[in-house]
Amino acid sequence: MPPKHTPDDTKLSEGLPMGVITAFRRSIYVDGFVIANPLLFIGNEWIDATQLRVFLQHSGTHRAETPSPPIKIESETLPTRLGTANPVLLEKAVVKTRIRTEGTREVVEILSDSDEASDSEDFEVRGHGPRVSSPLPPSDIPTESSDMVSDLDAESSSDELDIEPELMQSETRWLDPEISSRVRVGEFRVTMDVTVQRVEYLTGFPSLYPIPSTPTAFVIDAQDPRFDITKKGGGLHTVDALIKNKVFFEFFPAYPILIIILPRTTTPGQETQGPVIPRSQCTLRWGNPPFCAVVLVSGAKVDDHLLDVERRDLDPASRDAVFAAQRQTRRDDGTTAERKVTEFLQLVRSQKCRAVDKNGRKCQGVAILRSKKQVSRGHHHFLGCSGYRADFTNGHRSTSIPDDVDEDMLIRGLSGAPLVAGSSKDTGPCSAIVHPTTGLKQQRCPHSHIVNGTAIISRIVNRPCHAMRTIYVPVDASIRKALIIHPRNLAHNHPMPALKKPSLEAKESYRRCIRAVGCVGATVSKVDNAPSTQLLLDGKKPGEFAPALHSNQIKRKLVREAKMEAYPAGLDLAGAFQLFRDDLKKPVDERYIQRLVTMPDGGVIILTCLAALIELLDDMGVTSFETDTTFKRVEGEINEWEVVIFLKSLQRAVTIARAYVNGASIVFFERLYDEFRSLKVDLTGKPVAFKCFFAGGNLLALNSDMEAAQVLGATLSFMKANNPDYSGISRDTPAERSEEDLNEFSEFVRGLGIKKIQDWWDHKAMSAWILPCLVKSQSPMSAEDWDNTPATTNTGEAQHHWTNSRTGIKLSLVEAIESARKVDEGVMREIELSRNSGILVNGHNESYHRRVRNSTRQSTAMHKAHESSVHAEERAQLEADIAAEKEVQKATAAQLKDLNARKSAYHKSRARRPVAGSSLAVV
Repeated sequence: MPPKHTPDDTKLSEGLPMGVITAFRRSIYVDGFVIANPLLFIGNEWIDATQLRVFLQHSGTHRAETPSPPIKIESETLPTRLGTANPVLLEKAVVKTRIRTEGTREVVEILSDSDEASDSEDFEVRGHGPRVSSPLPPSDIPTESSDMVSDLDAESSSDELDIEPELMQSETRWLDPEISSRVRVGEFRVTMDVTVQRVEYLTGFPSLYPIPSTPTAFVIDAQDPRFDITKKGGGLHTVDALIKNKVFFEFFPAYPILIIILPRTTTPGQETQGPVIPRSQCTLRWGNPPFCAVVLVSGAKVDDHLLDVERRDLDPASRDAVFAAQRQTRRDDGTTAERKVTEFLQLVRSQKCRAVDKNGRKCQGVAILRSKKQVSRGHHHFLGCSGYRADFTNGHRSTSIPDDVDEDMLIRGLSGAPLVAGSSKDTGPCSAIVHPTTGLKQQRCPHSHIVNGTAIISRIVNRPCHAMRTIYVPVDASIRKALIIHPRNLAHNHPMPALKKPSLEAKESYRRCIRAVGCVGATVSKVDNAPSTQLLLDGKKPGEFAPALHSNQIKRKLVREAKMEAYPAGLDLAGAFQLFRDDLKKPVDERYIQRLVTMPDGGVIILTCLAALIELLDDMGVTSFETDTTFKRVEGEINEWEVVIFLKSLQRAVTIARAYVNGASIVFFERLYDEFRSLKVDLTGKPVAFKCFFAGGNLLALNSDMEAAQVLGATLSFMKANNPDYSGISRDTPAERSEEDLNEFSEFVRGLGIKKIQDWWDHKAMSAWILPCLVKSQSPMSAEDWDNTPATTNTGEAQHHWTNSRTGIKLSLVEAIESARKVDEGVMREIELSRNSGILVNGHNESYHRRVRNSTRQSTAMHKAHESSVHAEERAQLEADIAAEKEVQKATAAQLKDLNARKSAYHKSRARRPVAGSSLAVV
């Protein structure tokens, strides 16, 4: 540490310009050390006064030792203009300077009077060509790391130098946590007619700007590379475009805003005329209006205290009050029968009938009540269209009445009558305050309104605000700076808006997250929860990173845009056709989309596979394959058809081909299997080799569910390869064996008397091909071949689930194809790796392991069935005991009743019997 400073040392170090201090620091420390230890150089404690004096003396020996001429001192404070440098207090003399470049550094050289007049000011903007004096006030806040070196006159003392005043930290509370500002106070002339009393220098682009009561200009320096945001067509967004993008919430694009383009050059050596710009050097651009956007409010009475606002500061209190009122409005919606009816009325009145008649005219009908044929769900009516008539019946709207909507009240509402008498059910003041990010498209208030008992639709009305904004930017677009003022300094008359519109930076940040996840199969949920998103957004959730990204609607739009950018042809059939054309340009062994077939009836077949996977069908360990249609992965009318094998050599299931289809008829499946067989020959040179059709064939069976169209279509296709001389299979089907056993079993099923089982069996018995596929004794296969084929389609069903878990479901057609391509290519590499390394993906999937697991599952199932049976028996026994006990109780009760009756009869007979010794009096 340097020795403690004396008062003279302190006066010396504090009286020197920052450029001199910086030059002294660089003579001792390298820049890398300063950057790594910035805290050591805060203040002047690090300065060794003795070394500083030696440095000053040494630097003075390189200058002409001509003392500065005496100048009459006349202190004067001048209003700083935007065309000059910083606001200064002129003391003693104006110091002449020039700026030159040494390597990559700017050097500010202080000139003595002995320098020639030709030593005029030279300016250079880094990376932008020759530098000239800028009419903008300097936005670079002076710091200890300023790249300036001063060359001092040996006869000059430090107190003779012009010292730039420090910028003060601004008290403005910006809503964006990354934004801060420093302020310079003083009168500044923006134009000949406009002056401000303060200038704030911002570190970025805020979402909202205050309008201080003291006229203030805001300066933004966007020369940092983080503000270099590229437009779609190429080139950078201009500074004013970035400003307007960020603050579009308040200023609506209906009128041109005056963006004054400041001239870049002035004549060196001459006094600048300030920022007074000739009209010929101004540009009027289309963008935000001079006035703040209108505020959209519900036509129903909005709570006055929500709108009675004069807003200058960025105080969120008024906005928070609106948010609280809106939350309460949402709580109240649908809480009474009247509100529910009003909501439903608003729905049906806002919808239009989509029917179009034979002349192409749209239906103009409105919703009316129509009677149901029978009462259902407690309602006698439904809502139909008044345009429905005998010659125009198709396409009209029809809406059922929800269960929670009172039908009688709805009838009154449709007729325009009050829902209830009086105003006891009227809704309170509305809180619908919408800023014009909707482009003024929203015309109705989304909340229910009841006035004097009548349901009404409240229209959105405009409430203009007269706050104004003007943006000044340099003529030279490479100087990325801007100055913003609010002419007439009028305050906003509405609360701050919610920050719903994402800025360009926020959009680009989320696009990076999408690219990290991959746009194929991307969803908002996948992107939001991806580990890469946490990393790219500094550990924050998207809504924490930028409030607008809390909206799933905005994020879905960005995901959709990313997909469309990756696949310009679209994500449906047109996009799939483009993928097919692109794959045709690839070598056969790299091609994935192999066939694209369109049929006269509109059927579409898109057959995809890799040559390395389909050739696995020739592996001698593969004795069967499964085909099945799955309906989850692709959204819309297209479904996925999957071909699956179990590759015993590597003990894993493999999907060797996929097709995307929109048909399910016998003819359609016949064409699909024809294309599959043809493709197999094209890629491998070998047919789909069933043992019964081809010598040396390895395939025993095609395993499928009982979808009749698929099985019959496959049969028609494969029979085209039948050679009766080899197979011995003719077109005449031989009679089933064991017909007597089959009839006996049929009688057994019928004798059970269980309708569901009887219906199931009848379905099988009616289709002659089903029972030979299900019953070993009815199959033409040998017993050995039958036992070597799977008894279930579990392998194919498991592959459906496996693929869905890796690609997702409800994908567009293009995304389904591309995600499956990625999965299948990964499987191909895994198979190659297993072959080369001898390591299986699942080392515990050998035949023995599978048998152990199957045995365990069966044992567990038997154990559970036994437990269930025991429990059922115990429950049945308990129920029988309870029933027996109830019978005993019933018999006991009857016996008790009989005894009580006999007892009562006994007492009555005793009462009528005469007492011994008594006599009757006869009259």
